[in-house]
Parts: sequence; C-alpha cells; structure tokens
Amino acid sequence: SEEDYDHLLDECETDPTLLQIRQSRLAELRQLQSTRAEHLSLGHGQYRTITQDEFLPECTGKSKHVAVHFFHNEFERCKIMDFHLKSIAEEFVECKFVRMDAEKAPFFVAKLKVKTLPTLLVFEEGKEVGRLTGF
Repeated sequence: SEEDYDHLLDECETDPTLLQIRQSRLAELRQLQSTRAEHLSLGHGQYRTITQDEFLPECTGKSKHVAVHFFHNEFERCKIMDFHLKSIAEEFVECKFVRMDAEKAPFFVAKLKVKTLPTLLVFEEGKEVGRLTGF
C-alpha cells in the first residue's frame, strides 16, 4: 500500500549508507559542473574559425584537447566536415574545436604538412596526437 512506500522512503532518508552515497554523488556532480563551466569559459562547446595568429595560443593554451580543422571555403567535403564538427563540438565540451582557413595560414599548412583538405589535427597538451586526412 501507499503507507508502506512512505515508510520505505522515510527509512531511505535516514539510512547512513544511502546518505553517504548521496553526498558523494552530489560532490561528483558539482565537480563535473565546475569542470564543464571551466571548459566553456575556455571556448569549448562551440566551433569557431581562428586565424594564423590565434593558432599557437589556442593549441598550446589551457585547453588539454584541441581539434583543428584545416579547410577551404570552396571544397564541399570541408563543408561536410564543418557540419559534423559543429554538432560534435556542442556535445563534447572536453575538447576545443576550431577551424582554420588553409589559404590564410600557409605557414602552419607547411609546418604541419597539410597536403590534403579537409585535414583534422588533434592536439593533446600542445602536441599532435591524431590526424584525419580527407575522407
């Protein structure tokens, strides 16, 4: 009956084990929210275009994971990549997603050996750890 369930709920609110589990879960959720807010303040959760001058501060700054898409406005495959990266950026705020026009960044295109577009480079703590070339 309903009174039995009320009695069980009252027991749950006073059970020390359940209270400890609840407190640890609340602390975990607060930490996750704090981390998410920090990521959002660093520009995570959005997909934006950067210039050649912004490349080093973005990739070697406070963000641990950064994905950089080298694109060209005329290439259809780059537009497809943009569409997917934009939706991924909103969901995965642990990583910063940026794009850079390959025509306007010849130094980094040469330095990073970008030969085919679209190219997606993944940096972890400022070092390249992954590369997706074309598709």
